[in-house]
Amino acid sequence: MRGTRLCTIALGVAAGITTVTAAQSGPWPRSVQTVANESPALSPADEMKRFVLPPGYRVELVASEPMVENPILIDWDPSGRLWVIEMIGYMQDLPATNEREPSGRISVLDDTDGDGRMDTKSVFAQGFVMPRSLKVLDRGVLVAEPPHLWFIPFASPPAATPRAGEKQLVCDCYGTALGNVEHNANSLLWALDNWMHTSEGDTYLRLKDGKFETRRTLSRGQWGASQDDVGHVYRNSNSSALHIDLVSTPYYARNPNLTTTRGSYEFMGDPSELNVTFPIRPNPGVNRGYVDGQLRGDGTLATYTGVNSPMVYRGDRLPPDLSGNVFVAEPTGNLVSRIIVADDGRTLRARKAYQNAEFLASTDERFRPVYLSSAPDGTIYVVDIYHGIIQHKGFITEYLRDQILSRKLESPINMGRIFRIVHDTTRRDKRPALSGRRRRSWSGPRRTRTDSGATPPGGCSSNAVTRRRPHR
Repeated sequence: MRGTRLCTIALGVAAGITTVTAAQSGPWPRSVQTVANESPALSPADEMKRFVLPPGYRVELVASEPMVENPILIDWDPSGRLWVIEMIGYMQDLPATNEREPSGRISVLDDTDGDGRMDTKSVFAQGFVMPRSLKVLDRGVLVAEPPHLWFIPFASPPAATPRAGEKQLVCDCYGTALGNVEHNANSLLWALDNWMHTSEGDTYLRLKDGKFETRRTLSRGQWGASQDDVGHVYRNSNSSALHIDLVSTPYYARNPNLTTTRGSYEFMGDPSELNVTFPIRPNPGVNRGYVDGQLRGDGTLATYTGVNSPMVYRGDRLPPDLSGNVFVAEPTGNLVSRIIVADDGRTLRARKAYQNAEFLASTDERFRPVYLSSAPDGTIYVVDIYHGIIQHKGFITEYLRDQILSRKLESPINMGRIFRIVHDTTRRDKRPALSGRRRRSWSGPRRTRTDSGATPPGGCSSNAVTRRRPHR
Protein backbone atom coordinates (compact mmCIF):
# COMPACT_ATOMS: atom_id res chain seq x y z
CA MET A 1 0.00 0.00 0.00
CA ARG A 2 2.98 2.26 -0.68
CA GLY A 3 1.94 5.86 -1.29
CA THR A 4 -1.74 4.95 -1.50
CA ARG A 5 -4.21 7.75 -0.98
CA LEU A 6 -6.75 6.82 1.68
CA CYS A 7 -9.67 9.17 1.31
CA THR A 8 -12.53 6.72 1.81
CA ILE A 9 -12.31 6.13 5.54
CA ALA A 10 -15.83 6.40 6.92
CA LEU A 11 -15.72 9.06 9.60
CA GLY A 12 -19.29 10.26 9.77
CA VAL A 13 -18.24 13.89 9.28
CA ALA A 14 -20.26 16.62 7.65
CA ALA A 15 -19.09 17.68 4.20
CA GLY A 16 -16.54 20.46 4.20
CA ILE A 17 -15.04 19.64 7.60
CA THR A 18 -11.47 18.40 7.17
CA THR A 19 -10.75 17.33 10.75
CA VAL A 20 -12.84 15.25 13.10
CA THR A 21 -12.97 16.77 16.56
CA ALA A 22 -14.62 15.91 19.84
CA ALA A 23 -15.50 19.03 21.81
CA GLN A 24 -15.99 19.12 25.56
CA SER A 25 -19.62 19.43 26.59
CA GLY A 26 -21.43 19.11 29.89
CA PRO A 27 -20.06 19.54 33.41
CA TRP A 28 -16.50 18.75 34.39
CA PRO A 29 -15.36 16.73 36.26
CA ARG A 30 -17.83 14.21 34.93
CA SER A 31 -19.42 11.70 37.28
CA VAL A 32 -19.30 7.96 36.59
CA GLN A 33 -21.57 7.19 33.64
CA THR A 34 -23.95 4.29 33.23
CA VAL A 35 -22.87 2.08 30.32
CA ALA A 36 -24.14 -1.09 28.66
CA ASN A 37 -22.66 -4.43 29.67
CA GLU A 38 -21.27 -5.08 26.18
CA SER A 39 -18.78 -2.75 24.53
CA PRO A 40 -19.20 -2.94 20.75
CA ALA A 41 -16.59 -1.40 18.48
CA LEU A 42 -17.43 2.17 17.53
CA SER A 43 -16.49 4.31 14.55
CA PRO A 44 -13.78 6.91 15.25
CA ALA A 45 -16.38 9.68 15.27
CA ASP A 46 -18.59 7.81 17.76
CA GLU A 47 -15.60 6.90 19.93
CA MET A 48 -14.64 10.55 20.16
CA LYS A 49 -18.08 11.44 21.48
CA ARG A 50 -17.23 9.33 24.55
CA PHE A 51 -14.16 11.42 25.47
CA VAL A 52 -14.23 13.81 28.41
CA LEU A 53 -11.51 16.44 28.91
CA PRO A 54 -11.13 19.60 31.02
CA PRO A 55 -12.84 22.72 29.64
CA GLY A 56 -11.07 24.18 26.64
CA TYR A 57 -9.48 20.92 25.51
CA ARG A 58 -10.65 18.68 22.70
CA VAL A 59 -9.49 15.69 20.67
CA GLU A 60 -8.85 15.56 16.92
CA LEU A 61 -8.55 12.43 14.82
CA VAL A 62 -5.19 12.03 13.06
CA ALA A 63 -5.54 8.50 11.62
CA SER A 64 -7.66 5.36 12.02
CA GLU A 65 -8.18 1.93 10.53
CA PRO A 66 -7.72 0.83 7.78
CA MET A 67 -4.81 3.28 7.55
CA VAL A 68 -3.40 2.01 10.86
CA GLU A 69 -3.94 -1.38 12.50
CA ASN A 70 -2.89 -2.24 16.05
CA PRO A 71 -0.65 0.83 16.45
CA ILE A 72 1.52 0.65 19.58
CA LEU A 73 4.16 3.38 19.15
CA ILE A 74 4.93 6.43 17.01
CA ASP A 75 7.95 8.54 16.12
CA TRP A 76 8.66 11.47 13.82
CA ASP A 77 11.11 12.31 11.07
CA PRO A 78 12.55 15.78 10.31
CA SER A 79 9.76 16.52 7.82
CA GLY A 80 7.01 15.85 10.34
CA ARG A 81 5.99 12.50 8.89
CA LEU A 82 4.49 10.09 11.39
CA TRP A 83 6.14 6.67 11.78
CA VAL A 84 4.08 3.89 13.33
CA ILE A 85 4.75 0.41 14.67
CA GLU A 86 1.81 -1.82 13.80
CA MET A 87 1.90 -4.91 16.02
CA ILE A 88 -0.54 -6.94 13.95
CA GLY A 89 0.08 -10.18 15.86
CA TYR A 90 -1.01 -8.86 19.25
CA MET A 91 -3.79 -10.93 20.83
CA GLN A 92 -5.87 -11.71 17.76
CA ASP A 93 -7.63 -14.28 19.91
CA LEU A 94 -7.41 -15.51 23.50
CA PRO A 95 -4.71 -18.14 22.77
CA ALA A 96 -2.66 -15.57 20.80
CA THR A 97 -2.57 -18.11 17.97
CA ASN A 98 -0.66 -16.02 15.41
CA GLU A 99 1.59 -14.13 17.80
CA ARG A 100 4.87 -15.46 16.38
CA GLU A 101 3.96 -14.83 12.76
CA PRO A 102 6.12 -12.14 11.08
CA SER A 103 3.19 -9.80 10.57
CA GLY A 104 4.52 -6.66 12.27
CA ARG A 105 5.39 -3.64 10.15
CA ILE A 106 6.77 -0.12 10.22
CA SER A 107 4.60 2.37 8.34
CA VAL A 108 4.92 6.03 7.47
CA LEU A 109 1.87 8.31 7.48
CA ASP A 110 1.83 11.71 5.85
CA ASP A 111 -0.52 14.68 5.76
CA THR A 112 0.02 15.89 2.20
CA ASP A 113 -2.68 18.57 2.14
CA GLY A 114 -1.92 20.08 5.56
CA ASP A 115 -5.41 19.65 7.02
CA GLY A 116 -4.19 17.86 10.15
CA ARG A 117 -5.28 14.41 8.99
CA MET A 118 -2.92 11.76 7.68
CA ASP A 119 -3.98 10.90 4.12
CA THR A 120 -1.20 8.71 2.72
CA LYS A 121 0.53 5.61 3.99
CA SER A 122 3.64 3.77 2.87
CA VAL A 123 4.93 0.55 4.43
CA PHE A 124 8.62 1.13 5.11
CA ALA A 125 9.49 -2.36 6.39
CA GLN A 126 7.55 -5.48 7.32
CA GLY A 127 7.97 -9.11 8.30
CA PHE A 128 8.75 -8.47 11.98
CA VAL A 129 7.74 -10.68 14.91
CA MET A 130 6.15 -8.41 17.54
CA PRO A 131 8.27 -5.27 16.87
CA ARG A 132 8.18 -2.90 19.82
CA SER A 133 10.62 0.01 19.52
CA LEU A 134 11.45 2.54 16.84
CA LYS A 135 13.78 5.50 16.47
CA VAL A 136 14.01 7.56 13.28
CA LEU A 137 17.55 8.83 12.65
CA ASP A 138 18.88 11.05 9.89
CA ARG A 139 20.14 8.22 7.70
CA GLY A 140 17.95 5.34 8.70
CA VAL A 141 15.70 3.81 11.33
CA LEU A 142 16.34 1.64 14.39
CA VAL A 143 13.74 -1.10 14.88
CA ALA A 144 13.64 -3.43 17.87
CA GLU A 145 12.43 -6.98 17.35
CA PRO A 146 13.65 -8.79 20.48
CA PRO A 147 16.28 -10.01 20.78
CA HIS A 148 17.36 -8.18 17.63
CA LEU A 149 17.94 -4.48 17.22
CA TRP A 150 18.06 -3.59 13.52
CA PHE A 151 19.30 -0.58 11.63
CA ILE A 152 17.47 -0.03 8.34
CA PRO A 153 19.14 2.62 6.16
CA PHE A 154 17.18 4.91 3.87
CA ALA A 155 17.45 3.90 0.23
CA SER A 156 15.83 7.10 -1.02
CA PRO A 157 16.68 10.81 -0.70
CA PRO A 158 15.65 12.23 2.69
CA ALA A 159 12.84 14.39 1.32
CA ALA A 160 11.27 11.60 -0.74
CA THR A 161 8.88 8.91 0.41
CA PRO A 162 11.12 6.77 2.66
CA ARG A 163 12.28 3.48 1.15
CA ALA A 164 14.15 0.87 3.13
CA GLY A 165 17.59 -0.48 2.37
CA GLU A 166 18.87 -3.82 3.61
CA LYS A 167 18.40 -4.17 7.36
CA GLN A 168 21.56 -4.55 9.41
CA LEU A 169 21.96 -6.14 12.83
CA VAL A 170 23.10 -3.75 15.54
CA CYS A 171 22.93 -6.27 18.39
CA ASP A 172 21.17 -9.44 19.45
CA CYS A 173 20.85 -8.53 23.13
CA TYR A 174 17.79 -6.29 23.03
CA GLY A 175 15.47 -8.32 25.27
CA THR A 176 14.70 -12.00 24.66
CA ALA A 177 13.11 -13.76 21.71
CA LEU A 178 10.34 -15.46 23.68
CA GLY A 179 9.91 -12.86 26.39
CA ASN A 180 6.36 -12.01 27.35
CA VAL A 181 5.12 -9.05 25.33
CA GLU A 182 4.33 -7.19 28.58
CA HIS A 183 7.82 -7.77 29.98
CA ASN A 184 10.43 -7.39 27.27
CA ALA A 185 12.90 -4.69 26.31
CA ASN A 186 11.41 -1.55 24.76
CA SER A 187 12.05 2.17 24.26
CA LEU A 188 14.77 3.98 22.37
CA LEU A 189 14.75 7.30 24.20
CA TRP A 190 17.50 9.48 22.74
CA ALA A 191 18.45 11.41 25.86
CA LEU A 192 20.58 14.49 26.46
CA ASP A 193 23.57 12.32 27.39
CA ASN A 194 23.51 11.07 23.75
CA TRP A 195 22.61 7.52 24.85
CA MET A 196 19.40 5.81 23.81
CA HIS A 197 17.76 4.62 27.01
CA THR A 198 15.52 1.57 27.25
CA SER A 199 12.90 0.16 29.59
CA GLU A 200 12.41 -3.42 30.81
CA GLY A 201 15.88 -4.21 29.47
CA ASP A 202 19.52 -3.99 30.46
CA THR A 203 20.98 -2.65 27.19
CA TYR A 204 21.29 0.89 25.94
CA LEU A 205 23.26 2.32 23.07
CA ARG A 206 24.70 5.31 21.27
CA LEU A 207 26.13 6.20 17.88
CA LYS A 208 29.75 7.27 18.23
CA ASP A 209 32.42 7.63 15.57
CA GLY A 210 30.12 6.04 13.02
CA LYS A 211 29.37 2.92 15.05
CA PHE A 212 26.57 1.85 17.34
CA GLU A 213 27.98 1.06 20.77
CA THR A 214 25.94 -1.00 23.24
CA ARG A 215 26.36 -1.00 27.02
CA ARG A 216 24.79 -2.71 29.97
CA THR A 217 22.56 -0.77 32.31
CA LEU A 218 20.06 -1.45 35.09
CA SER A 219 16.71 -2.81 33.93
CA ARG A 220 13.82 -0.68 35.12
CA GLY A 221 10.41 0.48 33.98
CA GLN A 222 7.96 -1.49 31.90
CA TRP A 223 6.70 0.37 28.82
CA GLY A 224 8.01 3.69 27.58
CA ALA A 225 10.44 6.33 28.82
CA SER A 226 10.67 10.11 28.65
CA GLN A 227 12.95 12.95 29.71
CA ASP A 228 12.49 16.51 30.94
CA ASP A 229 14.33 19.65 29.87
CA VAL A 230 17.38 18.90 32.01
CA GLY A 231 17.61 15.23 31.05
CA HIS A 232 15.99 13.39 33.95
CA VAL A 233 14.62 10.08 32.64
CA TYR A 234 11.11 8.99 33.70
CA ARG A 235 9.55 5.53 33.60
CA ASN A 236 6.71 3.63 35.27
CA SER A 237 5.47 0.10 35.75
CA ASN A 238 2.05 -1.51 35.80
CA SER A 239 0.58 -0.19 39.05
CA SER A 240 3.21 2.45 39.86
CA ALA A 241 2.59 5.76 38.12
CA LEU A 242 5.93 7.53 37.93
CA HIS A 243 9.62 6.94 38.68
CA ILE A 244 12.68 9.06 37.96
CA ASP A 245 16.41 8.54 37.50
CA LEU A 246 17.94 11.32 39.59
CA VAL A 247 21.33 9.73 39.02
CA SER A 248 22.40 8.27 35.69
CA THR A 249 22.57 4.51 36.19
CA PRO A 250 25.94 3.90 34.45
CA TYR A 251 27.59 5.56 37.44
CA TYR A 252 26.55 2.64 39.64
CA ALA A 253 28.49 0.20 37.47
CA ARG A 254 31.74 1.91 38.44
CA ASN A 255 31.61 0.45 41.94
CA PRO A 256 31.30 -3.37 42.03
CA ASN A 257 30.76 -3.25 45.81
CA LEU A 258 27.71 -1.02 45.62
CA THR A 259 24.71 -2.68 47.26
CA THR A 260 22.01 -0.01 46.79
CA THR A 261 21.02 2.17 43.87
CA ARG A 262 19.27 5.05 45.59
CA GLY A 263 18.64 7.80 43.08
CA SER A 264 17.75 5.39 40.29
CA TYR A 265 14.10 4.64 39.51
CA GLU A 266 12.86 6.57 42.53
CA PHE A 267 9.08 6.69 43.05
CA MET A 268 7.98 10.30 42.93
CA GLY A 269 5.08 10.70 45.31
CA ASP A 270 2.71 9.26 47.86
CA PRO A 271 1.41 5.95 46.45
CA SER A 272 -1.97 6.44 48.12
CA GLU A 273 -2.42 9.64 46.12
CA LEU A 274 -0.34 9.32 42.96
CA ASN A 275 -1.50 5.81 42.03
CA VAL A 276 -5.24 6.53 42.35
CA THR A 277 -7.36 6.58 39.18
CA PHE A 278 -10.69 8.21 38.35
CA PRO A 279 -12.37 6.57 35.33
CA ILE A 280 -15.80 7.77 34.19
CA ARG A 281 -17.17 4.27 33.53
CA PRO A 282 -17.15 0.95 35.42
CA ASN A 283 -14.12 -1.19 34.54
CA PRO A 284 -15.03 -4.83 35.25
CA GLY A 285 -12.72 -6.14 32.52
CA VAL A 286 -9.45 -5.72 34.40
CA ASN A 287 -7.19 -8.60 35.29
CA ARG A 288 -7.38 -8.06 39.05
CA GLY A 289 -11.04 -7.15 39.20
CA TYR A 290 -11.69 -9.89 41.73
CA VAL A 291 -9.11 -8.52 44.21
CA ASP A 292 -10.50 -6.48 47.09
CA GLY A 293 -9.81 -2.81 46.52
CA GLN A 294 -8.98 -3.02 42.84
CA LEU A 295 -12.48 -1.86 41.90
CA ARG A 296 -14.57 0.63 43.85
CA GLY A 297 -18.15 0.01 44.82
CA ASP A 298 -19.30 1.73 41.63
CA GLY A 299 -17.13 -0.64 39.56
CA THR A 300 -14.47 1.90 38.57
CA LEU A 301 -10.76 1.14 38.65
CA ALA A 302 -9.38 2.39 41.96
CA THR A 303 -5.65 2.29 41.19
CA TYR A 304 -3.48 1.81 38.12
CA THR A 305 -3.10 -1.72 36.86
CA GLY A 306 -1.62 -1.09 33.40
CA VAL A 307 -0.06 2.39 33.55
CA ASN A 308 2.45 3.02 30.79
CA SER A 309 4.20 5.46 28.48
CA PRO A 310 5.23 8.37 30.72
CA MET A 311 5.55 11.46 28.54
CA VAL A 312 6.95 14.85 29.58
CA TYR A 313 5.06 17.55 27.69
CA ARG A 314 7.61 19.92 26.15
CA GLY A 315 5.46 21.56 23.47
CA ASP A 316 4.25 25.12 22.91
CA ARG A 317 0.73 24.83 21.47
CA LEU A 318 -1.11 23.93 24.68
CA PRO A 319 -1.55 26.16 27.75
CA PRO A 320 1.81 26.94 29.40
CA ASP A 321 0.80 25.38 32.73
CA LEU A 322 1.17 21.96 31.03
CA SER A 323 4.85 22.53 30.29
CA GLY A 324 6.98 19.99 32.15
CA ASN A 325 3.95 17.99 33.27
CA VAL A 326 4.12 14.23 32.87
CA PHE A 327 1.24 12.39 31.19
CA VAL A 328 0.70 8.65 31.59
CA ALA A 329 -1.68 6.26 29.85
CA GLU A 330 -3.91 3.64 31.50
CA PRO A 331 -5.58 1.40 28.88
CA THR A 332 -7.47 -0.76 31.38
CA GLY A 333 -9.10 2.33 32.89
CA ASN A 334 -9.63 3.99 29.49
CA LEU A 335 -7.88 7.18 30.53
CA VAL A 336 -4.83 9.45 30.35
CA SER A 337 -3.60 11.09 33.56
CA ARG A 338 -1.85 14.41 34.04
CA ILE A 339 0.85 14.59 36.72
CA ILE A 340 2.51 17.78 37.97
CA VAL A 341 6.20 17.52 38.89
CA ALA A 342 7.71 20.12 41.22
CA ASP A 343 10.88 20.66 43.24
CA ASP A 344 10.11 20.56 46.98
CA GLY A 345 13.59 21.79 47.92
CA ARG A 346 15.01 18.32 48.46
CA THR A 347 13.94 16.35 45.42
CA LEU A 348 11.40 16.27 42.62
CA ARG A 349 7.91 15.27 43.74
CA ALA A 350 4.82 14.40 41.72
CA ARG A 351 1.10 14.79 42.31
CA LYS A 352 -2.04 14.26 40.28
CA ALA A 353 -3.19 17.45 38.56
CA TYR A 354 -6.87 17.03 39.42
CA GLN A 355 -8.90 15.77 42.34
CA ASN A 356 -11.36 13.04 41.37
CA ALA A 357 -10.74 13.54 37.66
CA GLU A 358 -8.40 12.67 34.82
CA PHE A 359 -7.06 14.72 31.91
CA LEU A 360 -8.69 12.43 29.34
CA ALA A 361 -11.26 9.77 30.15
CA SER A 362 -13.65 7.74 28.04
CA THR A 363 -16.79 5.69 28.46
CA ASP A 364 -15.67 3.49 25.54
CA GLU A 365 -14.05 0.36 26.98
CA ARG A 366 -12.14 -0.25 23.76
CA PHE A 367 -10.27 3.04 24.07
CA ARG A 368 -6.83 1.65 24.91
CA PRO A 369 -4.15 4.38 25.07
CA VAL A 370 -0.78 2.63 24.87
CA TYR A 371 1.60 5.42 23.85
CA LEU A 372 1.82 9.19 24.23
CA SER A 373 3.97 11.65 22.27
CA SER A 374 4.92 15.28 22.83
CA ALA A 375 4.63 15.95 19.12
CA PRO A 376 6.64 18.36 16.95
CA ASP A 377 3.48 20.35 16.21
CA GLY A 378 3.41 21.35 19.90
CA THR A 379 0.44 19.18 20.91
CA ILE A 380 -0.01 15.74 22.50
CA TYR A 381 -0.63 12.63 20.40
CA VAL A 382 -2.38 9.57 21.83
CA VAL A 383 -1.93 6.12 20.28
CA ASP A 384 -5.06 4.00 20.80
CA ILE A 385 -4.70 0.34 19.86
CA TYR A 386 -8.54 0.13 20.09
CA HIS A 387 -8.57 -3.50 21.07
CA GLY A 388 -11.01 -5.41 23.23
CA ILE A 389 -8.35 -7.69 24.76
CA ILE A 390 -5.60 -5.63 26.35
CA GLN A 391 -4.01 -8.23 28.66
CA HIS A 392 -1.51 -10.64 27.15
CA LYS A 393 -2.38 -14.34 27.26
CA GLY A 394 0.38 -15.12 29.76
CA PHE A 395 -1.40 -13.10 32.45
CA ILE A 396 -5.10 -13.50 31.68
CA THR A 397 -6.86 -14.76 34.80
CA GLU A 398 -9.99 -16.91 34.71
CA TYR A 399 -11.90 -13.86 35.91
CA LEU A 400 -10.71 -11.75 32.97
CA ARG A 401 -11.20 -14.58 30.47
CA ASP A 402 -14.84 -14.82 31.54
CA GLN A 403 -15.21 -11.06 31.18
CA ILE A 404 -13.77 -11.14 27.66
CA LEU A 405 -15.98 -14.00 26.51
CA SER A 406 -19.21 -12.95 28.16
CA ARG A 407 -18.92 -9.37 26.91
CA LYS A 408 -17.61 -10.24 23.41
CA LEU A 409 -14.35 -8.31 23.66
CA GLU A 410 -12.32 -10.73 21.53
CA SER A 411 -13.47 -9.17 18.23
CA PRO A 412 -13.25 -7.25 15.99
CA ILE A 413 -9.48 -7.01 15.62
CA ASN A 414 -6.94 -5.00 13.58
CA MET A 415 -8.35 -1.61 14.45
CA GLY A 416 -6.56 1.43 15.84
CA ARG A 417 -6.65 5.20 16.10
CA ILE A 418 -4.20 8.06 16.63
CA PHE A 419 -5.52 11.24 18.21
CA ARG A 420 -4.23 14.75 18.80
CA ILE A 421 -5.13 16.72 21.95
CA VAL A 422 -5.53 20.43 21.33
CA HIS A 423 -6.87 23.47 23.20
CA ASP A 424 -9.04 26.41 22.20
CA THR A 425 -5.85 28.47 22.14
CA THR A 426 -3.97 26.03 19.87
CA ARG A 427 -2.86 27.49 16.56
CA ARG A 428 -1.51 25.34 13.76
CA ASP A 429 1.85 26.18 12.23
CA LYS A 430 3.60 25.20 9.02
CA ARG A 431 5.03 21.70 9.03
CA PRO A 432 8.82 21.35 9.00
CA ALA A 433 10.69 20.36 5.87
CA LEU A 434 14.13 19.70 7.33
CA SER A 435 14.66 16.52 5.32
CA GLY A 436 14.82 18.56 2.15
CA ARG A 437 17.47 20.97 3.38
CA ARG A 438 20.72 20.97 1.44
CA ARG A 439 23.25 18.65 3.05
CA ARG A 440 26.51 16.95 2.25
CA SER A 441 26.25 14.00 -0.07
CA TRP A 442 26.51 10.67 1.66
CA SER A 443 27.10 7.28 0.13
CA GLY A 444 25.18 5.33 2.73
CA PRO A 445 26.02 3.12 5.69
CA ARG A 446 27.97 -0.06 5.59
CA ARG A 447 27.95 -2.90 8.08
CA THR A 448 31.07 -3.86 9.97
CA ARG A 449 31.77 -6.04 12.95
CA THR A 450 33.63 -4.98 16.03
CA ASP A 451 37.26 -6.02 15.91
CA SER A 452 37.54 -9.81 16.32
CA GLY A 453 33.96 -9.85 17.52
CA ALA A 454 35.09 -8.14 20.71
CA THR A 455 32.49 -6.90 23.15
CA PRO A 456 32.82 -3.30 24.40
CA PRO A 457 33.47 -3.03 28.15
CA GLY A 458 30.19 -3.64 29.92
CA GLY A 459 28.48 -4.22 26.59
CA CYS A 460 27.12 -7.17 24.64
CA SER A 461 27.90 -8.96 21.43
CA SER A 462 26.84 -6.76 18.54
CA ASN A 463 27.35 -5.72 14.97
CA ALA A 464 28.39 -2.12 14.57
CA VAL A 465 26.96 0.09 11.86
CA THR A 466 29.39 2.73 10.65
CA ARG A 467 29.00 5.73 8.34
CA ARG A 468 31.28 6.32 5.44
CA ARG A 469 33.13 9.59 5.46
CA PRO A 470 31.14 12.25 3.58
CA HIS A 471 32.57 13.33 0.25
CA ARG A 472 34.33 16.67 0.49
